[in-house]
Amino acid sequence: MRARRVSTEVPALVVDNITKTFGGVTALKDVSFEVAPGTIHALIGPNGAGKSTCFNILTGVYRPTAGTVALGPDRLTDHRPHHVAQLGIGRTFQNIALAARLSVRDNLMLARHTLTSSGFLSVAVALPGARREQRLHQQRVSAIADFIGIGDLMHRQAGTLAYGDQKRVELARAMSLEPSVLLLDEPVAGLNSGESRHMAQQLLDIRDQLGISVLLVEHDMGLVMSIADRVTVLDFGRLIADGSPQEVQNHPDVVRAYLGGAATAPEPAVATPHGSPVPRAGGTS
Repeated sequence: MRARRVSTEVPALVVDNITKTFGGVTALKDVSFEVAPGTIHALIGPNGAGKSTCFNILTGVYRPTAGTVALGPDRLTDHRPHHVAQLGIGRTFQNIALAARLSVRDNLMLARHTLTSSGFLSVAVALPGARREQRLHQQRVSAIADFIGIGDLMHRQAGTLAYGDQKRVELARAMSLEPSVLLLDEPVAGLNSGESRHMAQQLLDIRDQLGISVLLVEHDMGLVMSIADRVTVLDFGRLIADGSPQEVQNHPDVVRAYLGGAATAPEPAVATPHGSPVPRAGGTS
C-alpha cells in the first residue's frame, strides 16, 4: 500500500462547544477539542463520561443540541451518517459489526459503495466503465488488506474468523472508506497482550505511513499513553483535561475521576509497552 505524507491538505477535526441533552439529562456540555492532522488523539474517561455520545455526534448518528463539528471546511453536524463517511470519517465499533456471512473481501467492498460513481444499472449490466471501476476497488481493498495483514483471509467468511482477526477486518473496512480521520471505539478491547501490541503498531503505521488521523476511545491506559500524541479526558459529560499524555496522566482532576477521592496519592504506576509509567485506570466502557 503506497504511503503518503501528511500535508496541509489533510484537514483537522474540530469539535467546537458540543452540548447534547436527552430530555433532562445532559450527556455532553460545552466540549471542545481538535484532532490535529496526522496524529493519534485519545478520548478517555470513566464509564458514563460521554465518549460514545461524542462519537455518535462526530459520525452524524446524533445531532448536537448546540455546537458544531467540522472536518476542514465541512460541517459534519449538517450531514447524515453516510454523508459524514463520504466527507472522510471512518469508524469502528466497540461491538464488532461485520457482515458475518460475507467474505472478508465483500465486507471491505461494502465500504467502497460511497466511493462508487457507477450507477446501479451500469453495474447490473456490467458496462465497461463499471467493470473497470470495480477492478480498481478490488485492487484497493487488496492493498488495504495486505497493509493490515489480513490479505490471506480475504476469501474467508468473516464470522468464522478468530476475534482478533475480526477486529483487524473491521479496521480494514473502516480504512476502505479512504478516510482522513479514523474513529476507533476500543480497538484493543478483548485482545490478548500480543494482539494489543500488534494493533498498537498498526495504528502507529496508519499515522506515520499513511498520514491518517486517528481518534480513539480506549480504556487500556498503557496503550493510550504510549501511542497517543494528545489526550482529551471527559467526566460526566464535561472536558476536564486536554493535553499531552504526560500532562494528562498527572492532572489532579483526571486522577480523581479515575481513582476517586483526593488526587494526592495515585496507585502504583504500570509500565506501558514503551516503558513509561501511567496510573492504573479503573472504569469500564
